[in-house]
Amino acid sequence: MAKKRPHDSSPLSDSQEVISRSEDLLRGILEMADDGIVVIQDEEVVFANAAFARMLKHEPEVVEGLFIDDLIAPLERRYHPEKMQAFIGEKKGRSSFHTRLQRKDGELISVDVSTNDFVLHDLPAVVAIIRDVTKSLFHKEAAEESETRFRGLYDSSPLAIFTLSPKGVIQDANVAAENLLGYEAKGMVGLNIKAFITEDEKSPGQQAMREILRARTLRDVEIQMQHIDGHFVWVNIAANPLSADTAKRSEIGFMALNIDRRKAAEIREHSAIDQAELYLDVMTQDLNSVNQNTTYTLDLVDSLVQLPANVQASVDETAVNVRRAARMIANMRALIAIKNAPPKPERTDLYPHFMRAVTEASRDVPSKTLKITTNIEDDAFEAFGHMYLWSAFFNIIHNALLYDPHEEVELEVNARFDDFGRAVRIEFIDNGPGIPDDMKEIVFKRTGAQGKQAAGRGLGLTLVDQTISSLEGRVWVEDRVIGDQSKGCRFVISLPAWSETMLTPCGKSACITFYKSDHCIFCGPVYNSLLGILDEMGLNHFIMEVINVDDPESGVAAEDLPALPTIRICKKELTGSVSEDELRTNVMNMLMMSCEEKPSGS
Repeated sequence: MAKKRPHDSSPLSDSQEVISRSEDLLRGILEMADDGIVVIQDEEVVFANAAFARMLKHEPEVVEGLFIDDLIAPLERRYHPEKMQAFIGEKKGRSSFHTRLQRKDGELISVDVSTNDFVLHDLPAVVAIIRDVTKSLFHKEAAEESETRFRGLYDSSPLAIFTLSPKGVIQDANVAAENLLGYEAKGMVGLNIKAFITEDEKSPGQQAMREILRARTLRDVEIQMQHIDGHFVWVNIAANPLSADTAKRSEIGFMALNIDRRKAAEIREHSAIDQAELYLDVMTQDLNSVNQNTTYTLDLVDSLVQLPANVQASVDETAVNVRRAARMIANMRALIAIKNAPPKPERTDLYPHFMRAVTEASRDVPSKTLKITTNIEDDAFEAFGHMYLWSAFFNIIHNALLYDPHEEVELEVNARFDDFGRAVRIEFIDNGPGIPDDMKEIVFKRTGAQGKQAAGRGLGLTLVDQTISSLEGRVWVEDRVIGDQSKGCRFVISLPAWSETMLTPCGKSACITFYKSDHCIFCGPVYNSLLGILDEMGLNHFIMEVINVDDPESGVAAEDLPALPTIRICKKELTGSVSEDELRTNVMNMLMMSCEEKPSGS
């Protein structure tokens, strides 16, 4: 235990009483301080405020009278004696310093100390202001350790990482960035990231840079960056502001992954696909010509020559097979067209499409008689359709003729408005052999993953599925007699019904207008996000009009728009790489207000 020096017990004079009262007043002021304050005279603590006592876990009355060297950590006294000297005697040029003190329980704390000369009772003393920095020092060391770990990860990352200023100037780059572009980091620092992107303003790289410098977050965007030797490297980039404070512009984190090999493989694959589609197109055209010539020859023979019965049967069978082959070719060409350039859905009367399907199916299977019962009449049912709608009806009717074992095939086709008038439901009810339950979904799938395809049924039902899907409709098959799959099928098509009331009160052709370009890297992802939001909210895709500015007939040029894509949701305009949350918010705002309520700036 530290020793105390005996106090002078001589009586106080009047002047000493005045001094004592002044000391009491000063003590009261010093007790209000949050930092520890001590006065040291002849190496002894003659005054200590409560904050200093709490710092050392001592009682305030115990601290006064202790020697200062009893409070300094032993190792500090041993290895840094100059810090001890700062507490005693006169010293010129005093400055703040850092040391460690020892608490009553032996725990060491880190403190910052400021000392100054002082006169107490006409004798020299030192006043010290002491601040406990143990916690802040711990946090500082933890931050430094974290920064060291981060720097290690930063430099060892296989991703090229750049730190950009709000204007795109490179402030830092890691080793992977050096390897990606062939420059040393110090050679890139100070350059704008745009210096490594092609100058073409319409290029994916420049489009991405515009969005990045608008403080937009980008993910999974593919662009080209220029290597030091001049060639361009394909990279997959991600970028986001490094501060969550959207009110002020912050540094930008920019990451790039070299995908040159993958891109080269994709280019080879696309080239092979294009070549295959060219061969397919040529082949289908040539086969179609061959089939037409063969059909003409068979019809000519049938009309001019009386053949023996067995030969005539073979000719008839050949004619049927030739027509079936022609239909498969036609279905294949329709599937390619719907996939690559689907026609725009428009107001469609079902009757002409239905009658064409009946006529073509009956001509294709002359060996059977088709007996149709239907309520579909001219102008009775209008839905959203396009030029391939008749082929969906045809393939269902054609299947009924092929698979029904009877020579006279009875088919009931009924239509009605459904879903409170928002849909048209068409049912094709046959008396054929039916479809097993485990095949009811996959009969429409002759495309897609191996193992999920229906085999041996041609492309007819696949075309039905693709055609109806392109019209935002649905198709499925049920048992004609519930629970008995052997009694025939009920094919059901549901199409969005056409209604004049679907036109917007403001006179626009659609509530949402989406301007896109074939060269816009954000158009596809943003468009798919918007379609997903419409599906999520149960909204028909027809409330959105898509305008391709690359089409000369669109009447809109890319230069007329602030950026691509441009999305006008009612009167609100969004541009560029719009987030899913922003799209959802604006669609919800559109739904919550009528056209008349929407202000011009909403």
